[in-house]
Amino acid sequence: MAGLRDGDFFTLQEVALGVFAAIAKRGSGAGSNAGIVDLGGAALVFDAMMTPSAGAALRAAAEEVTGGRVRYLVLSHRDYDHVMGAQAFPDAVVIATGTTDAVMRRRVGSVLSSSEEERKELLEGSARQVEEAQSAELRRERAGFYADFAALLAQHAALAPHYPELLFERSLTIAGARRRVELLAAGALHTESDAVLWLREDGVLFSGDLIQVQNHPAVRCGRPGEWDGVLQQVAQLAPRVVVPGHGPLGGPAAIEETRRYFAQLPAMTTEELLVEPFQSWAARDVWRQNLHYLQSLQQD
Repeated sequence: MAGLRDGDFFTLQEVALGVFAAIAKRGSGAGSNAGIVDLGGAALVFDAMMTPSAGAALRAAAEEVTGGRVRYLVLSHRDYDHVMGAQAFPDAVVIATGTTDAVMRRRVGSVLSSSEEERKELLEGSARQVEEAQSAELRRERAGFYADFAALLAQHAALAPHYPELLFERSLTIAGARRRVELLAAGALHTESDAVLWLREDGVLFSGDLIQVQNHPAVRCGRPGEWDGVLQQVAQLAPRVVVPGHGPLGGPAAIEETRRYFAQLPAMTTEELLVEPFQSWAARDVWRQNLHYLQSLQQD
């Protein structure tokens, strides 16, 4: 893998010839990782980051390293930290599953219609969470989330979302002069619909939040067993590099660690992470949310 390029919002690393991972900087307004793929004469970007400013930096980086305009923007799922930068790609065809499109329009619409008082209350609540953190690491994590969220709301007046226009349900292949990319829908796991980007010839998987490295993955819509079944299929692809939605670059071990996480999650408690490496993973608030979600499933 080639060397790093450091910017205000992310660090860019070439993971295969013409394929780049943009690893987000905590609290910068980037929010999540993204990817850049040189199709040959044009570029494809995977996920748009959290703010228009971060999205604009991502588009500029994509055009610089590929020498072509961004023709396609793929959104892995509907979360703000992956989609709100899409307006920085006005000339790109935005691609997502039909479910992601429908949910994104509802959620983004609620942000656009929120009042100044509502946004102020949200920020104040996030600030209180930072103050209430019981450890230095948790305080840093919450402060990073607060800074990302504040950066988004600070640009509220300029938000003009670019919604998906090319929709798929199970899979979609895009062929360029240089390479083909495969979009694969994973189902309702992290959100109502999650998708990954697979570069078969390069052995690179952009996983969105289906896989995170050294971060607790959030299960909100699916069941851990369903997630494990999808991860088994992903493992059969045998990726050389996994670019996660959050955290540093990973490899095949990242898939197996995520499977082990969900296998052992029911044995954890809201006070104690019983096994490593999970005790040192980031996003500890997500771990507690996962346990509450599991409890709600048991009550259904």
